[in-house]
Amino acid sequence: LVRSQQLHTCTWATCLRATCDGLVCKRRAPWPLSDEDYIDERGNWGPRHMHGYINAYCPALLMMMRCNNNLKINTNSADTKDIAFYITAYATKKQKKSHNLSALMASALPYHINNPKYDDVRECNRLLIYCCINVINRKAELPGPQVVSYLMGYGDMFTSHHYAVLYTGPLFSTLKGLFPEFSVGSTERYSYHLNSEDDEHADGDNNNDVMTLLCSSRGQLYTCMQMQDYLQHGAELEEQSLLAFVCDTWEERYMPKDEEQSQRTSHTRGQPAHMCSPYQEQHPKAQTHRQVLRAKGHNTLPQVVGPWLPCHDDSSTYDFYCACMLALLKPWRLAADLKGKDDRWRAAFERFNDSSTPWVARVLASSQYYYD
Repeated sequence: LVRSQQLHTCTWATCLRATCDGLVCKRRAPWPLSDEDYIDERGNWGPRHMHGYINAYCPALLMMMRCNNNLKINTNSADTKDIAFYITAYATKKQKKSHNLSALMASALPYHINNPKYDDVRECNRLLIYCCINVINRKAELPGPQVVSYLMGYGDMFTSHHYAVLYTGPLFSTLKGLFPEFSVGSTERYSYHLNSEDDEHADGDNNNDVMTLLCSSRGQLYTCMQMQDYLQHGAELEEQSLLAFVCDTWEERYMPKDEEQSQRTSHTRGQPAHMCSPYQEQHPKAQTHRQVLRAKGHNTLPQVVGPWLPCHDDSSTYDFYCACMLALLKPWRLAADLKGKDDRWRAAFERFNDSSTPWVARVLASSQYYYD
């Protein structure tokens, strides 16, 4: 059975393709040989391979089905990501004819023009809208998940998680301001650039901050940034990293009397109150806003807005990668909290990584999917 079913034979009708290097098998045969099973640091797995033209197979399936079969274990690798996207797109059945809505509405226009029943322009337009909606409801194809979402009241989009925005631009510019050695050409791609002709001589990092313009009770305008919120958070969130601060907390408006009332009702029955942490006094929103800690088990994930995090495989920006990971995953307020004065970034990051939690290890691994 192995010789008749599992042995791959390259022919023009099946897999051979002409390239600049000659004839090449699109199935990439012969496959690399290996005396034992292996798995590398990127999650790529390979079986014991003694014959270059026999793929990995399951003996039980081969004996039962008597046909060619191919097995592969997908671990933490790019293939796993591709399969996840493929299965998701296949199961959700993307809408194929949504681009034909204009054509469907145009098909209702001749009937409307050929049947002038109303002289009133307003009534004529109302009838036109009614005809368009009617033809869309009758002929437009809608995917099943979209119909269920509408019936359940979920709206146009249903997500299993909530997302909190993580601005990487302010993070990068803050690190470059604290550590001038990062303001070099190798880290220039982790910056926004001005496109205006009037500002062609401006530095790219000057447009790297995302600011929020707020108005005080006295009518005065002031700005606030995400990095400022984190660096000036309250003492209750002292052990929170930047990523945990973004995902595990949210901001709410409050008045001092609200805090006094919450202290009086802290021993009442019901669900325990969320821990609240006001900003430090120098923060512009210290008297009007505070951070609230989410309950354990929440489903909030970060949504990265701005340049993606650096790649750990790029030797030219590895120090900047270490600095970004420390600033993202290690609690800090001052530059000295990230590394010592005489420490190197590589040593500081390795020391932090050795004592980190499994959650930190998962974040470090998932942040590199962008480069797969």
